Amino acid sequence: MMNNRVGYRFSPTEEELINYYLKNKILGNNWLVDDAISEINIYSCDPKSLPSLSKIESNDLVWYFFCRNEYISTKQRVRKRTTVSGFWKATGRDRTIKDKGGEIGMVKTLVYHKGRGLKGVRTTWVMHEYHITCLPLDQRTYVVCKIKYSGDDFPSGGNEVGSIPSGGNEVGSIPSGGNEVGGIFPSGGDVSSDLCPFSVSDLNSIAAPTITEMDIHQQSLPSVQTPVVDSNTVRAANFEKMYKLLQNLPSVEIQEKLK
Repeated sequence: MMNNRVGYRFSPTEEELINYYLKNKILGNNWLVDDAISEINIYSCDPKSLPSLSKIESNDLVWYFFCRNEYISTKQRVRKRTTVSGFWKATGRDRTIKDKGGEIGMVKTLVYHKGRGLKGVRTTWVMHEYHITCLPLDQRTYVVCKIKYSGDDFPSGGNEVGSIPSGGNEVGSIPSGGNEVGGIFPSGGDVSSDLCPFSVSDLNSIAAPTITEMDIHQQSLPSVQTPVVDSNTVRAANFEKMYKLLQNLPSVEIQEKLK
């Protein structure tokens, strides 16, 4: 197919978007345009999910979608531009699209904001919304939305911001092939055998020589016996000390003479 050729880009001009794609979609010639541009409710999706809904993959971070005109108020022709997590806010002036000197349509520029109202945070998602003006008002049932990501952190080769490379199930997941969550346990094995690769008999065979070696080591150590102290021995030692002390004392007669 043409989409797979090297250097192929789906990059229609503004005139082609309105005068060919949008006009044929409105007139019911879907077979001319549906193979290139998907029809979705763009305001029911967060921008980060839009690239995966595109018919044609894009390395230029630009995607195209058909979307029906939805109005909150048909009298005032106020369009619905809110999503689940934010809203598209118009910026700048509407611009007229001409072909061969005549007006065929107009384009509105919108920027996506997260949140609601004044607390909305501006993002780097931009939409160019193309309207046809060369058909009667009641036939202008579709618009073409050109979605562009203008940030610098979009992964190369991916169709979605933060998308996971093919072959992985989760961010930081272990390669597939496991039966458990994240592929922790090898396929085909039960939990107990995967966590402990040794059986009970293996553990006994490993522990047996270790115990024997400890016994041999203890037996090779020299035996140390605690001496037993007899009470008679203690009394004899004390008596000997007292006898030597009395021998050193002067006799009674000498003590009386010293007086």
